[in-house]
Amino acid sequence: MAQRPFTTATPKLQQAIKAFAQNDFLQAIHLCDECLRANLNDVNAWHLKGRCLTAGGLYELARKHLDNALLLSPNEATIMVSLGRLEVAQGDAEAALKWLNDTLQHHPECTEASLERGKLLERMGEYTSALEDFRSINSGDAWADEAERSIAQLHLHSEDFPKAVDQSQAIMDRSDNQSTVYRQAAFVQGKALDKLGEFDQAMAAWKKANANCQTNFDRSEFLARIDAYIETYNQESFPNLPRSTCESTRPVFIVGMPRSGTTLVEQILGSHNSVFSAGELRHIEILSNSIPNLIQSSNPMPLCLGEIQPETLDQIAERHLSELDALSCDQNLHVVNKSLENYWSVGLLHQMYPMAKFIFVRRNPFDNALSVFSNWFNPHKYSYSYTTDLGDIGFVYRQIEKLMNHWAKLLPNHCVEIQYENLLANPEHESRKMISHLGLEWDPQCLNFHQNKRLVLTLSYAQVNRPIYHSSQDRWKPYEKHLGELQESLAQSGS
Repeated sequence: MAQRPFTTATPKLQQAIKAFAQNDFLQAIHLCDECLRANLNDVNAWHLKGRCLTAGGLYELARKHLDNALLLSPNEATIMVSLGRLEVAQGDAEAALKWLNDTLQHHPECTEASLERGKLLERMGEYTSALEDFRSINSGDAWADEAERSIAQLHLHSEDFPKAVDQSQAIMDRSDNQSTVYRQAAFVQGKALDKLGEFDQAMAAWKKANANCQTNFDRSEFLARIDAYIETYNQESFPNLPRSTCESTRPVFIVGMPRSGTTLVEQILGSHNSVFSAGELRHIEILSNSIPNLIQSSNPMPLCLGEIQPETLDQIAERHLSELDALSCDQNLHVVNKSLENYWSVGLLHQMYPMAKFIFVRRNPFDNALSVFSNWFNPHKYSYSYTTDLGDIGFVYRQIEKLMNHWAKLLPNHCVEIQYENLLANPEHESRKMISHLGLEWDPQCLNFHQNKRLVLTLSYAQVNRPIYHSSQDRWKPYEKHLGELQESLAQSGS
């Protein structure tokens, strides 16, 4: 957790650290709370809970916890780095850079800060400065592997593809093929080979990246969950489901598969002078997971939603709005949330915000699936456990498509459909359609989305920092001979 202990690491804190490492943030928060009840001066518990809250998108609470940690241990490097990460998560590059610069001024030996500053500078397009930070981290350092992988990524961004291939291979040669650093290096290598036109070798690299991942994805379980949402929100019962009294139109939700074009849509919307782009907020996921306990139901989501009362919906709607206020205090701004799990929550979100608008984004299934397969996701997180297998990706594509079709039929006046390929072909027409759907006047700045200064945190950050490009369209065609399993799955799951 930290480079040196501030307090005795109790067994409970060790459990919290383990839960955090496994991305089980709710469990880690629960364990941190137990630590703090036992010792209110446990700086590690304050710090770790702040990091969990940052990961969950609860930024206002995260700041309070990290500030408390820093009060208990002033100028502690790892806490300062975590405050920098919090600013990155909120899209404030300038504030993040200040925290990381201050950390390195007080602690020039803090390689964690050098790594985080390098990654931030990379996202800002300042590749030379980023490279200096990465190269300052010596081999044998705890952060050396990630720094080397980041250097390979920089070679990719600067279009020195042979160097990216070689750097990635060097990392892979000395790494366990089940390790995160191996997988990340293999993804970078595949992308560099793709740019060199070595399509068979690129696919081989991506297969290496996705091999040996012991995921728990179960098609029948996923299908049952999709069907449970469709049945809970069926055509007959939907009009009679309880709704909150909240009339806010502030929240806007982008809904779509990972790698379907949601980041591009968010950047276009966020370039409007009446819209704030909040990125991939996890507030709704956390709220949704808390509902069974909140209403004291023995039924899981979504089955428990038949028991929810309007007062509870009012409560969680206001709680979410307060989190949006922490991101943007201007009440006149719409706030866009593009969480990759929004497709589960459309029904609940409509119950919370009956006036809210949704932007549904779809992409050619072959391009979408290949893009998922060729990018890093955490396969041990339930939502992404399908991402390492082309057949599973095809299956999930069709099931999410089915669920989105269901939502669109239930809420025809609240949803607008954007086809990614149409957006590339005619950006002004499709952008105007989205802006009109939100009830806003047209802003020409929407077409200059690549000039938006807000930090992009998703996998698409390099793409959306330049104008509309078409290289992502029909990208699957050179890989057609490798996509038989995907094609079969799409055909079977769509029947």
